[in-house]
This record gives sequence, structure tokens and C-alpha cells, in this order.
Amino acid sequence: MPDLDALVPDSARLAGRIAELAEFRDSTRPGWSREVFSEPYRASRDWVFRQMADAGLEPRTDGAGNIVGRLPGRHPDEPAPRRGHDPLRPGPGAGAAAGVAPRRRARVR
Repeated sequence: MPDLDALVPDSARLAGRIAELAEFRDSTRPGWSREVFSEPYRASRDWVFRQMADAGLEPRTDGAGNIVGRLPGRHPDEPAPRRGHDPLRPGPGAGAAAGVAPRRRARVR
């Protein structure tokens, strides 16, 4: 049986990643803003791509523009058994950082 505690994200690391991601914003506007296709938006997507790759995932962009991370397994030519997507999240955000955290944590152990 797998050690499920290994999947608990390091909360300090996750908070740091969310803070890093929050830096990708339009500083000319009040508060936090990252309009689609703007430079902060593109930079944030590059950041998410790198975070996925660093966590051992194989990131790619699908036909709809979503960033999808695939964890290679023993049978890499077979389709992924489970996928997730949050259509309510407007662009890459904290959900992306949180989604990578358990994979990174499992790889570190």
C-alpha cells in the first residue's frame, strides 16, 4: 500500500510557489491582474510548465490551450488513467501550483 503521507504537500513550499506565481501580474493595474494573452499571462504559463517539468511531469499544451502534465508510468504509450481540469479557474493560478505539489512531494521521498 502506498504511503499516502508522502503526498501531503509541504505547506511552506506551496505558499512560496503561490507567492511566486502571484508576481506574474499587471503592475499598472490595482490589485492582482493577469489578462489572458498578456505578457504576465504568458510568463505565468511558462512558469507553470517549468514547475510541472521540475516535478517529473511531462507538460504539454492541449488543443484548447490547457497545460496538461502527464506522469510517465511503466507503460508510457498507454493513455493516462485519470485527468483533471478546473474550468472555473481563470487561467493558470494557485490551483496549478497546488496540483504540482503532491507530485513533487512524492518524488522527493
